[in-house]
Amino acid sequence: MAAGNLLVRGEYIYAENTRDADDANYNPDFESISGYTDDSRLVNGRIAWSHPKDRWELALWGRNLTDEDRLSGISQTTVAVFGTPIIRILDPRTWGIEAIYRF
Repeated sequence: MAAGNLLVRGEYIYAENTRDADDANYNPDFESISGYTDDSRLVNGRIAWSHPKDRWELALWGRNLTDEDRLSGISQTTVAVFGTPIIRILDPRTWGIEAIYRF
């Protein structure tokens, strides 16, 4: 752009589910948990405009733009006592606006 720079960034991150009987934390009971055996797909993006002399920048960004429910990890710590695992679900769709000023 004549009056500055337009910066565009996109990410597609794919992770194949590798949970199997060889995994130290594998528990066949976990297969009933929704998403446990799913592959992970993540789409992120950012678009920014910066001043021609790079003094300041305005940006709009988004993470997990497809709003996929993704499991990060399952802990068996509480299974013996409570009969249920601890499951961590990663962040849902998030977005934000940034303003950067460089001195």
